[in-house]
Amino acid sequence: MSNEALIGSSGLEDLLELFGDSVTVSDIIASNVLGEISAAIAKKRIQSNMTQKEFASYMCVSQGMVSKWEGGDYNFSIRTLADIAEKLDMELTVGLNLKGRDMQVKLPCGSRDGRPDAP
Repeated sequence: MSNEALIGSSGLEDLLELFGDSVTVSDIIASNVLGEISAAIAKKRIQSNMTQKEFASYMCVSQGMVSKWEGGDYNFSIRTLADIAEKLDMELTVGLNLKGRDMQVKLPCGSRDGRPDAP
């Protein structure tokens, strides 16, 4: 079966197994978040009836930067997101939430008290 066929019929776990050596869960999460941010920026620009060039001028950036933002090809800093949200009168929400389990602290290699084991 080709990779395209596998991807078309696979769940997240199957994709992670298929690309396990090169794609991590954090890669997938980051791509998803970047996609949401990119879509929100593009939607706001389109709702404002602006071309990328007009929008770039309004945002005081280059048209190429707007293209990167909208294409998901830009790794935003929190500061940049805050600046964009302020300029576009949008709400910025950033957070980390615990999954439905207790937080566990991983100790260094075999340590029981946070200190490395003696040689």
